[in-house]
Amino acid sequence: MSESNNQTIEQKLKDTWRQDRRFCHVRGLSRFLLWAVAMVVIDFIVDWGILAKTGTSAKVAILLPVVNVVVLLWVLWHEWLRHLRPYKPLLVALDVENENPNLSSLLVSYTQLQGEAVASSDISRDLIEAMRSEAVTRARPINFREIIDFGQLKKLLGVTVVIVLFFGIASITWQDHVKTLFQRLAGAEIEYPTQTDVLEITTDFTVRTGGSVEVSAGANETKVVPAAGRVFTRFAEGDGEWKALPLKKDRDGAVYRRELKDLTRDLLYYVELGDDRGETYRIKVVHSPRVVAANLQLTYPDYMKRDAGSSDQLNLEVPAGTTVAWNVSCSPPINKLVVLATGKFPPEEEEDADGEGDGEGDEESDDEDEDFDEDDEEELVERTKEIEAEVAPDGKSFRFTLTADNEIKYSFRWTERASGQNFQFDDVQSTVRVIRDAVPEIELLQPQAGGVATVDKKLEIKVRASDDNGLAKAWLVYSLDGSDEQRIEIHDFLGVPAQEFSYTWDIKKSIPELEPNRRVHVSIELVDLHPNSLEHTRRSVERQIGILGKDDYLQWYLEQLAAQHDEIRRARDAEKTSSERVKELKIQEGEVR
Repeated sequence: MSESNNQTIEQKLKDTWRQDRRFCHVRGLSRFLLWAVAMVVIDFIVDWGILAKTGTSAKVAILLPVVNVVVLLWVLWHEWLRHLRPYKPLLVALDVENENPNLSSLLVSYTQLQGEAVASSDISRDLIEAMRSEAVTRARPINFREIIDFGQLKKLLGVTVVIVLFFGIASITWQDHVKTLFQRLAGAEIEYPTQTDVLEITTDFTVRTGGSVEVSAGANETKVVPAAGRVFTRFAEGDGEWKALPLKKDRDGAVYRRELKDLTRDLLYYVELGDDRGETYRIKVVHSPRVVAANLQLTYPDYMKRDAGSSDQLNLEVPAGTTVAWNVSCSPPINKLVVLATGKFPPEEEEDADGEGDGEGDEESDDEDEDFDEDDEEELVERTKEIEAEVAPDGKSFRFTLTADNEIKYSFRWTERASGQNFQFDDVQSTVRVIRDAVPEIELLQPQAGGVATVDKKLEIKVRASDDNGLAKAWLVYSLDGSDEQRIEIHDFLGVPAQEFSYTWDIKKSIPELEPNRRVHVSIELVDLHPNSLEHTRRSVERQIGILGKDDYLQWYLEQLAAQHDEIRRARDAEKTSSERVKELKIQEGEVR
């Protein structure tokens, strides 16, 4: 067979391979374009329809090109590159044989038995030449390239052309959107163009708990101005759903407003007007500071001689005159705290320089206690005074001092620090109740009643006394025939709360002018440790002792003795009568049985 015939078959096989590669390139490119357009459309839907609508940062959109590259690389390989086979005559011949069974494997054999394959074969060279000649003859009329059917790509090419044209026309029509998309995919923080432009009026708010804010937004009047708008809100904590509330448009101008009332938790909000939405802003709700811990130091009045006490309760009960020093920890930090104390205070009271009112260290107040005047109580008036507490530099604690002479109702007026707005909050009311020092109790045990005596009588006196905070002294108070009273100190209790004591009074020694037919009035008076001794004095019942001469006293004594004998006799007779009656009852009871 001539060399030219060989070249003809080889050329036809190579042309067929090239045609197959063209087929793969056209199909691969078409599918790649479809995927590329689809990815751009998906990017637009995700970025414009989700990320931009929810106000997500454009930096998140940078992830989309990464996904696009990964997907398109996979499409490039799977739909294009992996189908590009290197030139192998045998494989092309097999494809031709598949489409032309009448070749009866001559073309495959022709391809295999040439060059070195012929030299190494044991087959007769003449036989090989005859087979190759037959293969050339039978393959000559066959167009090998017909095995590549480009007709299979008509639908794919048609769809690709339509979609690419549609995408091209849409890109021209929506060129601002497409431009914005690619800028956002590159990380630019820009917004998609809209028919309506939201002009921000209000942004972040800081408001005290329970307060309200007015959300306002405007629309660009050079574009579409909608009849109404909406504000979307949700709690800042958590992932709750957005709640839509209508915005009312002002009659004059393109401004939309909505008041959000009774705010108790931080809110996020954004405004939507037409097809545009504003930025997401935060409404920070500032809550009232609260007491975290309290340490109240109690300094009792000096006369009680009691060790200092303490309490961790804001409501407490203390003895009158107790100085209470509040040391309170609070959260969050504060700038200022004013104590509103309501009670009975002097009308012209001067506050201490440290704002502690009538606290410790007031020497003038101590002197007034020592020289207590009963008119002091009348000078007190019911009023509310403001005491500025001493706040620690970090704002997490404060202290103040008050002396509880009367019941005090107090509350805190906080000035918070965290927001920088110095919001004020009024706290609940607490009470310092006062336990009044009771007047001492006295019981004259002896003498139990009045009586008579001679001039030389020594009267035995026995007294039982008690007080809630300690007793001071006792006096014997006496007078002759109701004349001016005289006093004798007869006992010092040394501050004990209760005690019984006895005292023997030599009447003649105290009243030298004592003589018969006179009457002595006697009682016991005692006082407790309270500085207001006038109000804390208690006197026992009075006993009257009639003074008789010796003969008269003897006669009185005999009469008393006779009276006692008569009383004993009557008692004995009554007992005898009762005994006889009991015996009769027992006899009657036995007869009945």
